[in-house]
Amino acid sequence: MIQKDDELDLLFEDCNLGVSARRIYEHIHFRQVNPFESITLISAGAPEKYVDIIDISGANLILTNVTLSDVINGKASCISDSQSAKILKNVKNQSTHQWLNKVKRYLQKHMEQKFVRNLPKSFLPYDNFSSLSVKGLNCALHTWLKEHSKDKATVEQWLHRIKNLSQKGLRAEELKFNFDEDKLTQRFGEIVKGEDLIKYLTYDHLKLSIVPMIKKTGHQLTFEKVPVNIGLKKFKPKFKSNAVTQPQWRDLALGYRIDVVNWNDLLSEYSGWVAFTYRGEPIVSYKNPTGLCDSYKDAMLLANAHAYNKFPRLNSNGLWLDYRITGGAQYREWLFTLPYFASSYFSDHYAHRNIIFHIRCDIRESVDGKRVVLIQEVQSDWAQESRRNLNAEEIPRPPWLNEWHSLALKLMLLHASQLGADALVWTQGKTQIDRYGGLGKNGLIKLYDHTLPDEITKILKPYGHTCETIEVYRPLNYFIDPIDIGYKVSDENGNCLGTAKTWDEANNYIPDGAENNVEQVHGVKLDESLRQRLLKDGFYAWGTGIK
Repeated sequence: MIQKDDELDLLFEDCNLGVSARRIYEHIHFRQVNPFESITLISAGAPEKYVDIIDISGANLILTNVTLSDVINGKASCISDSQSAKILKNVKNQSTHQWLNKVKRYLQKHMEQKFVRNLPKSFLPYDNFSSLSVKGLNCALHTWLKEHSKDKATVEQWLHRIKNLSQKGLRAEELKFNFDEDKLTQRFGEIVKGEDLIKYLTYDHLKLSIVPMIKKTGHQLTFEKVPVNIGLKKFKPKFKSNAVTQPQWRDLALGYRIDVVNWNDLLSEYSGWVAFTYRGEPIVSYKNPTGLCDSYKDAMLLANAHAYNKFPRLNSNGLWLDYRITGGAQYREWLFTLPYFASSYFSDHYAHRNIIFHIRCDIRESVDGKRVVLIQEVQSDWAQESRRNLNAEEIPRPPWLNEWHSLALKLMLLHASQLGADALVWTQGKTQIDRYGGLGKNGLIKLYDHTLPDEITKILKPYGHTCETIEVYRPLNYFIDPIDIGYKVSDENGNCLGTAKTWDEANNYIPDGAENNVEQVHGVKLDESLRQRLLKDGFYAWGTGIK
């Protein structure tokens, strides 16, 4: 099984190539999109199908868009014969064989999983017909070509028209990343229709995947004492024919049980503890083949490990929960990634590949009683490093480098509208400065107090809306924080006042005399009419479209 990130890639000897299990690991571990075929019990035994061939000749890792299986089966046309020969030679090495076996065991372990619990709702509905795989996000050039689908012109004339569209709003970056001009020029002299040019738009590297930062909870089961004289069926352990069990603890969600077991052996009496599944099957392990434990706590650990693999409960509280304004329901850390982009970038904040930007947000109440989505933080490590790094080769240049702020706001407007929120708001620069002790003061002021307000005003100008100051409540002398099972309410000294599964239940633990500050934030109000218009119209991924 893959244990740590540095085991996800294996570099080959005598060539600038290697193999990577990073993308299938992210799919299994982080619920990222699966770029390969579906994993089945049979295919899990063939790890080469889920391993990318990577090129490390440059400053960063590049996907070749070829799997190891493609090379083995002679289907890697973009890999030269000499490179294929080196790959096949390395596949025979013991180190590669051992690495592939780790991937194989990891895939097979994944297939033992029955289902996951607490999987959060998607950020936006998946749209298989969208060029970028995100419902509500459109590409201007694609839209323009559809509007001119029946127009006829020579290829040279079409290219001239398309290049002139930059004066009407087409971003150069969109043209660069999704239009295959080199392939089209092979048809110079031909007369073609606009609809013929659509097939020269390439979105493979631009497809977005928006995933929450999730992880399995360490505490999978919640055991409670079995009431006396309750009529639960007794189970018979396999290690002693005369053993008798008595239920002591149970998990109501999945039906796991911890039973005390008693039996006689010649002149002596013995007892122990066994964990059972809801089917009455004793839970065993490699180190404990009988399942008999010395204490009920050991049996609970065995049951918890079993649930962790078979029915894992997920936690969506992210990694940076402490860096937020307390209060607020449904806290999420959303990662906006480019899983198909060939170049690979890794930030210091998350282990995921190619995060264009991340957003930390929650839902809370405004002073006037409205339901608002609050952006706690929006950040692009990739864009920051690209700007700061003088050596262009070290940091690959991503799409949306110059207008990621706009893309982030467009997607958050769609998200807030999908949730039926009455406003989309974000913290002011001074809140960010206080949070990080003044670090990056000028940049934080510029981003939160100038760039984001200006961008959202541009985006919503056609709808007659502008950025304004909105007030939300912020707990002053108490805390409400997400935990594995729901929420925890604490007093100002950090003493726990109670835990609850839901936000409404958690509010019952707010102490008498609780006080709230009024926090001024930037944002835009969203009434029902605007929400429906945004969801219907969507946004252009770059700019405001072609006029």
